[in-house]
Amino acid sequence: MTSPRTLLAALIDKLRGCNVHGDAEEAPAAILWTDPKGEWKPLIPLLRQQLPELLCLGDYDPEHRLGPALWLRCLVDRSLPAPDAAADRVPVVYLPGVSRQELRAGEGCPWALEPLIELMFRGSLWLQRNGRDWTLAAFLASGDALGLDLANDQTTKAALSRALSELAVVPLEQLRGKKLEADDFDALLADDPIRDLLQWMADPPAFQLRCGEERWSALTSI
Repeated sequence: MTSPRTLLAALIDKLRGCNVHGDAEEAPAAILWTDPKGEWKPLIPLLRQQLPELLCLGDYDPEHRLGPALWLRCLVDRSLPAPDAAADRVPVVYLPGVSRQELRAGEGCPWALEPLIELMFRGSLWLQRNGRDWTLAAFLASGDALGLDLANDQTTKAALSRALSELAVVPLEQLRGKKLEADDFDALLADDPIRDLLQWMADPPAFQLRCGEERWSALTSI
């Protein structure tokens, strides 16, 4: 039986679908995934399990395939060994806090990112059809991605961001056929607010500590 399709599965398909390089017969050297606001970061732990070719810009942590731009460039160019599970795959390079404009700025690009500039020409950038970076809201609502009916207010976008890790594994069919608003996303984090309220009343400090930031934000929003 086929597993229900989820946001996470759709994201992986879209990233791997960038495995083309214009009219060239060869695959791109890498797929560059820019995320100027870091909106996608909550999904990185899940993606590491299912996308072995994923590399991430950040502080040096090779166990989690995380490191600075020069180290990433060495992995892409195979001057350092790639993880065994990803040896035959095109690397997906996730760049939190980096926009496509920064990479395309040439001499104006931050020096720490300069090793990645050349990969724009040998690789592919995962961008919307209009050339913009993919945001969470755009990915959910765009007909080129999930095509869901998403409210466009800031409260909904904040709730979407809070619940992203939980939303990522919800079958997409459960999200279709209605307008998705803040309450829908908050419910993923706080599915029984009456129970939670009673537990909070019994011991506020301990309950808030157990909640974590995202769940507590969802509860206060409800």
